Amino acid sequence: MSISKSYHPDSQRVTIQIDGSLTQRDYEEFSLAFLHHSANEHYNIELKNISNLDSDGIGMLLLMRSHVRKNCEISISGCSDDVRKVFGALNLSNLFNVH
Repeated sequence: MSISKSYHPDSQRVTIQIDGSLTQRDYEEFSLAFLHHSANEHYNIELKNISNLDSDGIGMLLLMRSHVRKNCEISISGCSDDVRKVFGALNLSNLFNVH
């Protein structure tokens, strides 16, 4: 897995792009991508290049949701149909904007 992030100060948006997988082994690198930002920022998690999102990966996204303010938007974009189905089956669309 590799993670790249970019910050857009004009929109207070952080984009985190994940390539490869998001599993338990990736926890530390993923958490560093969002822990050091202001609680007022919005996030876009780009998953278009992800090959594996297991239950630990879903758990990490939920952990991220609990660390940012409730009024901050977290968008999940670039999802494959399979990942979109997982988000739907787990009823996560009330926590994340899935595109």
